[in-house]
Amino acid sequence: MLRVALIVPEFHGEKGPGGGINTMAESLSTDLASVEGVDVEVVSLRMSRHAPQSHRMTSPATWARGPRITTRTVGGTTVHDVGSWFAESEVLRNWPRRQLDRLVRTFDVAVVLAGSPAAAYAVLRSGVPVVCYAASLVREERRSVLAAQRGPRAWLTRINTYLVSSLERTALRRADVAVAINPGMQEVYRRLGARRVELLPPTIDIDAFSPTGPRAVDGPILTVGRLADPRKGVDRLLRAYAKALAEVPDLPRLVLAGRQGPTDDNTRLSRELGIDERVEVVAPIPDGGLSDLYRGSSVFVMSSHEEGFGIVAIEAMACGLPVVATDTEGSRFVFDDEPHPGLLVDRGDRAVEEIADALVTLRSEPHRADDLALRARQVVIDRFSRKSAVGALLGVVDSVVPGVPADPAADVRDGGARA
Repeated sequence: MLRVALIVPEFHGEKGPGGGINTMAESLSTDLASVEGVDVEVVSLRMSRHAPQSHRMTSPATWARGPRITTRTVGGTTVHDVGSWFAESEVLRNWPRRQLDRLVRTFDVAVVLAGSPAAAYAVLRSGVPVVCYAASLVREERRSVLAAQRGPRAWLTRINTYLVSSLERTALRRADVAVAINPGMQEVYRRLGARRVELLPPTIDIDAFSPTGPRAVDGPILTVGRLADPRKGVDRLLRAYAKALAEVPDLPRLVLAGRQGPTDDNTRLSRELGIDERVEVVAPIPDGGLSDLYRGSSVFVMSSHEEGFGIVAIEAMACGLPVVATDTEGSRFVFDDEPHPGLLVDRGDRAVEEIADALVTLRSEPHRADDLALRARQVVIDRFSRKSAVGALLGVVDSVVPGVPADPAADVRDGGARA
């Protein structure tokens, strides 16, 4: 029996499921558990400064006991919530602690699935092999935030970013394998000294995310993501929509969907632009309702400043939607096909103008939009379906676990059972 600890920051936290990492973790935990001879449990690193499992400077009741571990079940998967020392510190939330080490040592391997490699730093001293499967680097993720912030808050963000970046470098150098989700990050990990780097892009369930009929030509324009996160570029999506609406008055309404609603600034911006009656917010997304949102829409837009991959774009493509996406590292990798499965636009100063032009084009040329939708679905089937992903990951895992055959994942790929 191969016991896998899937290390995930804030897996299904108090605010509910959300974000690409949680989506990937759900898929991986389910798929790994379905393989005979594999037992997987999730270890959720608490990243909230208010986490009840953590030691908190502002809570004297936690001073004596330190970090705690609590256990729950999510969808049949055992989840261990692990607190940290001094939860107010971002760096220490990624720091090792004895309680976590003892838990991880009960497994054969730790697969760290996170937005940043820094999360892998927390388990480096556990003594088990570590596979670091990260989406991006903290400097990349915070590029737009760092550019916008001013004053003391900006200095705090810069200090935290510098410290977390140091953890990232150490984690990449000491992890047994670093797994990148796009070729750009693969090269970055190598430059930062990772001893071994593998490319394994995220995948999705193409049956759960699939069209149920022709594209809804008059369906809304949709975006899905962390609407309050400035990196997602909701403000420029609103400006682009207003610009496109001025040119095409019958443009469908805009739907913003996510775990939480947009910021107050963006709500005010919607009113100032005169489009508030054409903008609908769906937050939180009802359980099981995400695929219906995709299927009922006409176009999907991802307006991010930075994106390591952008799994929501893949989900939309699988549901048969044409996609407009800013030219991030992740989008460039997804659109690395000829002909492209969507419209790639500038992520910088021309983003608003080019998103607006793309919306006008797709509305004015429905046949082109339909062609892109068909191509998008096929690209996902060919490159991002889950059929071989679990075998590929097990191949990586098994190569670092002592006493396990070199490539038992071949049994998975060939449809056999894993001994």
